[in-house]
Amino acid sequence: MGSIFAMRNVIIGTLFSLSVLLHAEQAKPPLYFNYNNIGFSATGRWMPADSRDKAAFPREVEIDCERNTKLCTEAIAEYTDGQLHVSIDYLQIEKWDSNGIVASSSDSLCTLRNVTISFGDKTIVETLSAKSLDKKKLLESCKFFGDRSSATSRLVVRNSNEWMADPYGEGSNK
Repeated sequence: MGSIFAMRNVIIGTLFSLSVLLHAEQAKPPLYFNYNNIGFSATGRWMPADSRDKAAFPREVEIDCERNTKLCTEAIAEYTDGQLHVSIDYLQIEKWDSNGIVASSSDSLCTLRNVTISFGDKTIVETLSAKSLDKKKLLESCKFFGDRSSATSRLVVRNSNEWMADPYGEGSNK
């Protein structure tokens, strides 16, 4: 008789464990990619588009866009040389429709920056390209500061499947 009760307790315990696991699987944390007709916000980290390339430093990024001001603000927290560095960048919104946002910045001396946000597949892609510079000294300055002629990155959105597989971006720094 004792073994029947023990077996029943094992079955009940197993069913309880399965229900907890199933509930935990359904309770996935929210994706940090939100938009409506007024604004947009996403949090994540920039990663090189080519998976063979690695990010130079651990960083986290938040991008907030306001439709009325036609401006996106990007805050970046980056850990380099044992120190935390925070920077703010601004992008001018060139297009905002039901498909997404296209924004750009030409504030850098050497580089043009374009950011494309797709609402449908919840992706953000950044493209850097070299500015056309006529003066030899400006070209030399760009080389000195290490500005690349072109690069493409994508934002790994916080709590996406890729983020959850590597939440601290450690796979990119090995």
